Amino acid sequence: MTVKLAINGATGRMGREILKLAVADESFDVVQLWSREDETLWIDGKSYSSTKSREGEPAVIIDFSSPEGTKECLDKAVELGIPVVCGTTGFLSVHEKVIRFAAESIPIVKSANMSLGINLLKVLVAEAATALGLDFNIDIIEMHHKAKKDMPSGTALLLKQALPKVPSSRTKPVPVDDSTLVSAADVLSHDTTKVDRHVEIHSVRAGTIVGEHHVIFAGPSERVELVHRAESREIFARGALKAAAWIVSKEPGLYTMKQVLGLE
Repeated sequence: MTVKLAINGATGRMGREILKLAVADESFDVVQLWSREDETLWIDGKSYSSTKSREGEPAVIIDFSSPEGTKECLDKAVELGIPVVCGTTGFLSVHEKVIRFAAESIPIVKSANMSLGINLLKVLVAEAATALGLDFNIDIIEMHHKAKKDMPSGTALLLKQALPKVPSSRTKPVPVDDSTLVSAADVLSHDTTKVDRHVEIHSVRAGTIVGEHHVIFAGPSERVELVHRAESREIFARGALKAAAWIVSKEPGLYTMKQVLGLE
């Protein structure tokens, strides 16, 4: 089955990469390109205008634009009942609310990084944090090209969110009677609250780096490092197209790339 596809943010770096791969893939038919700029893109000698539609309405939209561009895209997608694959980053809490609200009406795959490697790295990071325990400090170093606007990267935040929560150091009152003596350890043992682990994120913006992420676990006399290097934007574009083919048959809801890739 051929999936009719629209690309939002078509004239950007990722939009162009997705268009190039989708045109070469017989399972997709690119019918609409959406962009704030009026531009004609050429792929293998064939022109694709960002302002003109080809035949048919899209069955799915891939969005790599901006937070405001995503909002406009979701408004149109909800109106038409079309699934969305969202790879845009830099969202504020107000944008996240818009996405969650839209997911009540349409299926949405949302991920700051759509590569297989990064989504596998999320799983490994969570396992390493659990195995190494609280004696290991965690730092994330993310590197991208100098034109990238959001800092830290959405992928760095994604990796941080993958870390399991840790017991809170805050104490809670423990009910006692006059005949009971309660030690500080007893008080702490009754505190089941868990909080996000403190993680330092360091950002580098330089040259033409596609994307590089290091997760460093530093403990007593040893260090564990997990690294992912993106050598081409093609890995993100392939992930987005895989998600687009996967989501067309899904019910409304908010989905992850781990679900698309069968890692969850």
